[in-house]
Amino acid sequence: MRVRLICLLLTFACVFGCGGADRPSLVSVKGKVTLNGQPLEGAIIAMQLDPPDPTYKRPAQARSNAQGEFIPATYGDAEGIPVGKYRVAVVKQEFPDDYNTENPEANTKPVKYI
Repeated sequence: MRVRLICLLLTFACVFGCGGADRPSLVSVKGKVTLNGQPLEGAIIAMQLDPPDPTYKRPAQARSNAQGEFIPATYGDAEGIPVGKYRVAVVKQEFPDDYNTENPEANTKPVKYI
């Protein structure tokens, strides 16, 4: 199944320092991920600079809420990403109700990737 990612909102709100000489300044960003026009809840969003910056390799990550909205963070709870163009990956998994997290090999039903 092919995931269609629509980032409807990519707004730079403010630029702020992130407390390290080797860290770039971050900008606050919001986004929304949808699938077939509907918000995609619980998706993991990973963002990597494109082209990659050899001095900065840390990806930004986020998880979408019930409205499909997300705010990526680069340094743990530090919301924001460095200014630039990004490659974005979206992963959404659905686990069967009886999925055994302690022994994944014992599961008879597969995890569904959306």
